[in-house]
Amino acid sequence: KPSIAVLPFNNMSNDPDQEYFSDGMSEDLITDLSKIPDLYVAARNSSFSFKDEQPNIQEVAEKLGVSLVLEGSVRKMGDRLRINAQLIDGADGGHLWAERYDGMISEIFDFQDRITSEIVNSLELKLTGKSFPERNWTSDVEAYDLFLKGRDSYYHLTNEQVLVARDYLEKAIKIDPSFSEAHSFLSYCYFQSWTHMWPGWSDSLNKAHDCAAKAVELDGTSATALSRLAWIQIYFSRHEEAIINIEKAAEINPDNGEVLFLHGAILNYIGEAENAQKILLNAIKLESLVPPPYYVHMGLSNLLVGQYDEALKALNRSVARAPEYYPAYIYLGWAQKNLSQDDRLRQTVETIMKLIPECTVKWLDRMLPFRSQAIKEQLMDALRSGGLPEG
Repeated sequence: KPSIAVLPFNNMSNDPDQEYFSDGMSEDLITDLSKIPDLYVAARNSSFSFKDEQPNIQEVAEKLGVSLVLEGSVRKMGDRLRINAQLIDGADGGHLWAERYDGMISEIFDFQDRITSEIVNSLELKLTGKSFPERNWTSDVEAYDLFLKGRDSYYHLTNEQVLVARDYLEKAIKIDPSFSEAHSFLSYCYFQSWTHMWPGWSDSLNKAHDCAAKAVELDGTSATALSRLAWIQIYFSRHEEAIINIEKAAEINPDNGEVLFLHGAILNYIGEAENAQKILLNAIKLESLVPPPYYVHMGLSNLLVGQYDEALKALNRSVARAPEYYPAYIYLGWAQKNLSQDDRLRQTVETIMKLIPECTVKWLDRMLPFRSQAIKEQLMDALRSGGLPEG
């Protein structure tokens, strides 16, 4: 089927602080296009791997496995906006169309819709109903701008930046309480603070759940909101509800790598590792730049079905990509125990304790949402034998 990658739009505003706006433009086009049936859209992780580069379009198309590439630029000058966009054939680098949009910043949503519509028309895609999917976000430009700033800050995934993100998102919601996506990303902020035990937060897991539930209440067609709610629900042992919501998300956006990843991860935790393997393989195939958590849960799937050597390979890939991402080491230690690699297990536990000083057996019991306590005990026993304290 037709396939496209949206490269990060260049910030032409002569102000580095406006980078969030051009990045947000690109990400929202990815979101809009991914809702179109029979169109494969490269994931944000993959497209944004080319940020701050001037790549050859044909090489981009080959690396991301797409036939078309959308690139452009954004110039924001006070209340005025200029957007240049061009759709390029990935096979020969030829331009299929190019357009410039000049107007007020209040026209940003119209410009995005027009770009999406141009792509649909260029590909001669047959859609039912409207010419392009409805955006169930906000119509308030100020709330949207605050949301873009918050989402950009969130992606830094440090306590300081996520606190900044929380403030922006809460301001956006105050302006437009019906802004589903702002509630969804605020849920992300609270959940990350809970998993990392960051200072400056309180009652984070409950607030993460409430924000995700509100996002779904406001927009039940958002795969992002549904998948995030499903993910948080397993931490409350609401496994059946989680499965219903993640399956809805996968049905809405079957080519979304993050949704597939969360689907596979949830299946791991509820005891369906064989099904999780199949879904995680699909998630990995969709991403040209596979995020480390995907390999972590592929490794966990391998562990749960007794494929210890394969688990080791997947987990080591995650460690190589992100040496400070601690979940990889937790399952790596379990794999090493099953392979009788006791010396390496002790080294792995030492690494865990350096990365997460508060990590203990008791802490793991709180953090890991396995439905089967027996499986969780096997993991904790493995790390306990490597020297992890009880807590």
